[in-house]
Amino acid sequence: DLLTAFNSTGFSLGADASTAGYVNAASTTYVSWTLRKAPKFFDVQTVSHANGTANTIDLSVLGTVGTVIAKNTTAAQDWCVWHRSLTAGNNLVLNTTAAQSTTNAYLSVSGTTATLSSSAPTGTYVIYAWAHDTASTGLIQCGSIAGTGGRQEINLGFEPQFLLYKLASSTSDWVIMENRKSTRLN
Repeated sequence: DLLTAFNSTGFSLGADASTAGYVNAASTTYVSWTLRKAPKFFDVQTVSHANGTANTIDLSVLGTVGTVIAKNTTAAQDWCVWHRSLTAGNNLVLNTTAAQSTTNAYLSVSGTTATLSSSAPTGTYVIYAWAHDTASTGLIQCGSIAGTGGRQEINLGFEPQFLLYKLASSTSDWVIMENRKSTRLN
């Protein structure tokens, strides 16, 4: 009773009968982000996966792949995150504060192909993928920075509207910043 429908103009929320008030609680403000599939920006696909067999997902519509997130929608499982700057063989977990790790690292990318490894649990997965557009007109960047212990200015060549970041090398929250507010996910 949380999200009840996707509509041609957005989505509908239910009454949220839970006592936690996850969505649509009276006198509470929420934020949501909606992305549209577009070449060299964002792609979303659904794949059926059987443990023991690797799945490959064609992401050539993106050009250079920057970030891929996979969610098993048929089993209670963490959100697996691959990012172009992580150590090879490592993934992050979107719904925890854990550092990058090889534990349950089900995602890898080579060129424009993502692979859901044979060790991933059986289920239906939604694959969310973002481009890394290095062109001067690129409106999406998926990169990394090294900390300096002080304030840094990162020049993207455009004013970002949305920024998702996390310290990859140790335990930390995921943080979303957008041109209107900042939100911690964990």
